[in-house]
This record gives sequence, C-alpha cells and structure tokens, in this order.
Amino acid sequence: MSSLSAVLLQESLISAQSLPRVERLRGRKTFNLLFRLARKKEEGPLRLYAVGFLLNLGYPPLQVAFAVPKKIVRRATHRHRIRRRLWEAYRLQKEWFLSRLPCGQMWLLWQWHSPLIPSLPLLQRQMQNLYSQATEAWYEGC
Repeated sequence: MSSLSAVLLQESLISAQSLPRVERLRGRKTFNLLFRLARKKEEGPLRLYAVGFLLNLGYPPLQVAFAVPKKIVRRATHRHRIRRRLWEAYRLQKEWFLSRLPCGQMWLLWQWHSPLIPSLPLLQRQMQNLYSQATEAWYEGC
C-alpha cells in the first residue's frame, strides 16, 4: 500500500467518525424541548437524556450534546477534560450508534455527574448500555 493511499484511508476514517456542527444539538429552544420530552437513563455517574422521533426531517439521524455541570466539577480544566473524553467515546462509537438506530432521528444529551475523570473504556461501555436502553424505550414498535 502506498503512502498516499494510507493517508487517504486514514483521512476517510477520521472524517467518518468526526462530529460536524450539524450533528451537535444547539439552541435554547432545542434544549428546552429536549428536557421537556426526554427520557432519562443513568448508569453510575453518566446520564443520558434521549428524545426519539419516528420521522427524520432532513437533519442528521443523531444529534448530540455533552455536559458537565459546574456545580459538580468546579475546575474548568477538569470539566473540559471530561467533556473531551465524553466526545471521544461517542466519536469512536458513532457508527455503532447509527447502526442501532431503528428509524427516524434521535437527540442525545450525555451528562457526567462526578468530579472524577472517567476512563475511555468505562465511558464506552456505559454509553452503549444507556443508548441500547434509550432506543428500546423510544422505538418499541418500529
């Protein structure tokens, strides 16, 4: 394999697992609706707020946000590190999440509620469990 094809393969893998702006949940109205309609799932200090829609109206099938409350983790550097770990755990499993979305669209808010900085394998396991529970709850008959 030439070095050029190896670089192109690496770039395609990175772009397939990236988190573009359109896949991020943004806006006050969106978050108000999310908190009003969401079903909350918890496993340890990780919480998932999920809203499922049966139709996809032109948006990406999964839109996500990550939060670490300031009341729980006081230092900004620690909050940012935890948020980056959450983002990385999601990014590495994005294809797995998409493959298990039965239909429509889903909004996800991942929230960490502990001052301890989590490990990446722990986050990946917890995210998979919570996501499976959330899709079962929202898409029973789909």
